[in-house]
Amino acid sequence: LALEIANQEALVSAVVEDGRELCKQTTGDEAIALQSRIEALRTRYIDLTAVIDAKIAVLSEALPLAERFHEGCGIVQQWMDAVEQDMQNIDQVYCVFI
Repeated sequence: LALEIANQEALVSAVVEDGRELCKQTTGDEAIALQSRIEALRTRYIDLTAVIDAKIAVLSEALPLAERFHEGCGIVQQWMDAVEQDMQNIDQVYCVFI
């Protein structure tokens, strides 16, 4: 998604520049409305890139934590399996003596 947004930067810049050129050729309310739309488009694109950058930063921090969690779960699962096996062995030995 971040790459897709970055790939559109040239298009957004071209639209903004074309809009500014068009503003130079118009007057009055049309020019004001066009300028407003251009600024809204530019602001939305900047906001979108900021949100994507923030989400990438969060995911970059979360990935190592998720990997450690997954590894820890595996270790705990192995330990629990071993303890359960030991308990079954103890039960079998206990039943033999009864």
